[in-house]
Amino acid sequence: MPMFVGHAWVESRDSLWAIFGLLLLSATVCCVIATSGWQRRRNLARLRQRAGQAQRVGLGQMPVASGTIDVAAELDAVLRQFEGRAAGQFTTLEIAVQAGLAAQVDAGVFRAVLSDLVGSAIAQAPCGRVLVSAARTGNRLQISVADDGAQADGPRRQAILREAERLSAQYGGIMCVDARPSEGTIVRYLLPPQDAHGAIPCRG
Repeated sequence: MPMFVGHAWVESRDSLWAIFGLLLLSATVCCVIATSGWQRRRNLARLRQRAGQAQRVGLGQMPVASGTIDVAAELDAVLRQFEGRAAGQFTTLEIAVQAGLAAQVDAGVFRAVLSDLVGSAIAQAPCGRVLVSAARTGNRLQISVADDGAQADGPRRQAILREAERLSAQYGGIMCVDARPSEGTIVRYLLPPQDAHGAIPCRG
């Protein structure tokens, strides 16, 4: 009987240690998830704070918060973030950028808007293609995100991109959606007027 009791006690102790280990692991995972969520909420809060400031300053009059960016590098970085999602639904991502393009724009806002454009295009084009291009049009820089999804729906895409359109407008950008059933959709994002070097002319 003593041996049995001792054996039972050892098993009970091992079980308690196992339970303690599982609880510790669960707590660690929860902390990691909470920290990640907190960081995302903090980033969103910063964008919302800047957006609120833009509303107080006036639509399209928000001062630029960063210096000149390399457009090709920024587009490439955003597309890399979507490589996994695109591969999961067999969507081909392509990029075409005019050489030497630069822009003076808030990098965080630029990436947020472009991410929405690319994400919505990938969702619309399973087993299709998404082309992101950039070129200068007059004194504006135009970013185009085109997909060949056959179920093109202009009003629906506009609704999906409403927040991105609102954010771009607060920084002087313009967005338009050209959807043609059976052909695809092109979303054009025009940055604020800039000179040939990417600088925004003074507003009088």
